[in-house]
Amino acid sequence: MALDATIVLGAGIVLFVALALVFRRYIETLAYDFLVDGLFSFADNFVFGLGLIGIDIGDWIAAMMIFNKEKKISGTGVGLFLAWEAANLIPLSFIPVVGDTLEIALGFFPAVTLSRMFFNKFGAAKENISSLETASALKESLGLDTKKDEEAGNKAVEALKKDDPVQAVKLTRPAMEKALEESAERVTQIINAATETVEKIETERDPDMHNAIVDAQGRIDEAKSILEEAKETLQRGDIASAAAQAVDALNKIKDVDDELEESRRTLRGS
Repeated sequence: MALDATIVLGAGIVLFVALALVFRRYIETLAYDFLVDGLFSFADNFVFGLGLIGIDIGDWIAAMMIFNKEKKISGTGVGLFLAWEAANLIPLSFIPVVGDTLEIALGFFPAVTLSRMFFNKFGAAKENISSLETASALKESLGLDTKKDEEAGNKAVEALKKDDPVQAVKLTRPAMEKALEESAERVTQIINAATETVEKIETERDPDMHNAIVDAQGRIDEAKSILEEAKETLQRGDIASAAAQAVDALNKIKDVDDELEESRRTLRGS
């Protein structure tokens, strides 16, 4: 096993240098794959001395280091698998011949690098932060407080700077869902307010206002049509579009209501 560890470490250094030149973005992960793992395997045999009898403390230390790092980048499940790989798939590593073969084969396998390529959460975290900013902007446009959204977004950005995209996702996902929920509630309130105004106008009983209401009927119908569109859009989950439609309908019907109120005052004055 001492010879195996020496081979793995030597080849690991060569592979690290060669691959680092090609995949510069993954220098850190390549170091975990070919240097950290190899160095601790080497230490098992020449420093700890326990690798010679099948107890790979160095590999276990490397496994813990890799787990603590990768659980923050790709998730706990991926981190556990990588730790198991770094520990040479224990307990399979205890099997004679099989253990030696695994140590060499896995020493050349860039598991950490591949997991970062396919399972890292950096992209998801950045997308969530962007989505939270959009959801927060929508809330602000609807007159809602966005302090909690900003706090969650800032914490997520800090987590991302510390190479902890998993935490960034955990911070932004509930904040984003809450922001959208609050916006949807606000849009519903706007739709209800506009609907109530329409009903108030259409149930007007003053005969002197009949002509004014008839003249405004086209705009009333337009507002009602937009309100129906807003309801359907909200049901589809497009909160931003529903908000724009609801606000447009409310403004239109309020304009009509203001004009009718002006007509009432004119009639009373005459």
